[in-house]
This record gives sequence, structure tokens and C-alpha cells, in this order.
Amino acid sequence: MRIFLGFFLVFLLSSGLRAENSVLVIGDSHATSTFGKALDLLLRTLPDTQVTTVGSCGVTPQAFLDGTPSHCGVLEIARAEPDWIVKAQKGKTPQIEKLLSTWRPKLTVVELGANQIHRAYRDPEGAVAESRALAEAIRASGSRCLWVGPPGGREQEKPKHKMNFLYSVLKQGVADLCTFTDSRPSSLAFLDYERVTKSRRRKGDGRHFDAIGVVGQQMARRWALSVFRSARNMMDSKKIKSEPGLCKEPSPVEFESLKAKALIKASAPVKASVRVAGASPPPSR
Repeated sequence: MRIFLGFFLVFLLSSGLRAENSVLVIGDSHATSTFGKALDLLLRTLPDTQVTTVGSCGVTPQAFLDGTPSHCGVLEIARAEPDWIVKAQKGKTPQIEKLLSTWRPKLTVVELGANQIHRAYRDPEGAVAESRALAEAIRASGSRCLWVGPPGGREQEKPKHKMNFLYSVLKQGVADLCTFTDSRPSSLAFLDYERVTKSRRRKGDGRHFDAIGVVGQQMARRWALSVFRSARNMMDSKKIKSEPGLCKEPSPVEFESLKAKALIKASAPVKASVRVAGASPPPSR
């Protein structure tokens, strides 16, 4: 009888410590940069929510299906009590099946597609197939899915006609499985890469906001806030809706307020640790 009560007590304690909700964020180089880190921070303001962010630089949806290596690095941010775990390394992209089984997310946010811009033009059927396979895997796990469409860039790097075609390919693949949001300047005016770089006389690399400097990082944080709003709505909603206009231009004041809340939550008695490939893991407690 005592043994049974002991096991029951352990069950109750472990259930109480487990987060009620879990959010998984996966993406490409945008997820490894200011956008992904800001979104991760904002999602942690949601009550009783565990957040895991995985960014794999330079990849397409296929990488999360078969573990394709990233040539420029993989970033993982997770909160596994009692440590923050941050891993930055070059290596294989974590596969979606393992991520879904490990974290059991209620919502999976996918920021992928930018690196398909040229492939989609050459092989639209293949681009549709890999995007759909990823969305199907997410939905099969029981997780809701929020697919964030790629932002624009400089015309030479991301021609509008190719971006428009890429969006049609992505929507064909995932729009009936995921809530799909549009990150082009036509939907989010503050993400107009061409206009900002010209007006601020910043060159950048034509693709990444961080490459523009401080103003680009501000753009990325505002993008993160717009996606956070959509994610928050989906976490609260009982139904999955496809609303192309779901991401709306956010107020900078709202971002600062949520950022302060997230920092307060993150400063709880949790020890921070950084773990890089090849380094020994934090000591167990």
C-alpha cells in the first residue's frame, strides 16, 4: 500500500511540474537569428507553456524529414528543468518525428520555404511534396500547425515573380493542414527589405534582416511579434482556421511590454547553460 501511495505521489508531483502546453518552433536561418530568438522569448510569456525552438540554417522542409545536415549551423533552444539548454553546432537537422515525440507540442510553428524559392520554380511538384509531408507529420502527431510564409528581400535575391510563385506552391502543399500566414510586404509593410535598405542606405545581403544591422533586427522582432500573436490565438482557439491576414502589423509598445514580461519569467530561479557540440552536458541534479 505504501509503495502504491509513493508511486501515486510521484505521479502527482511530476504531473504538476509538466507544462500544460508545449510549443515547437522549427525554421531556417531566420529561426537561428533575431527573429527566432525573439519569437522564442515571446512564446515563453504564455502561461504554463514549454517552448522549444530549432533553427537549421540554409535548409528546406525536407531537412526536418530526413535529417539533412546544415552547412551553416543548427540552433536549439529548450527549457528542460533545471537548466536552460542552448546548443549551437554544425551537423544534422533534428528530424521532426523525434522532435514531436520528445516535446509533444500542442502547436508547431514552421518558418520554412525561403530556401525553396529557386527549387519551387524548377520543380514545383517536388516542393509541394516536401512541404506537405512535413505538415502531414505534424498534424498526424496531434499538433496544430502554424506555417509562416517567408519574407521578401532584395529584388535580385528574391524576385517578386518567384516569391509569388513560391507562395502558391507552399499554399498548395500546406494550406489545408496548417494556418498559413503571409510575411511579404504586401501583408506586413514593415518587412519591406528593399525600401528599408534604400532609405537607410544599408546594403545587407538581400535576404536576412540581421545583415542590415540594428534596423533589420528591429524588423525581425516586429515580425516575431506578429507571428506570436497568431500563435497565441491558435493556442486559445479550439478550431484551426486558415486566415491569410492573421499576422498583422504589431505595435512596438506591445513588443516591449511582452519582452519585459518574458524576461521576468525567464529570470526565475533557472540556471543558464550553453552547450556546444562536443562539450560535456551539464551535471545532473
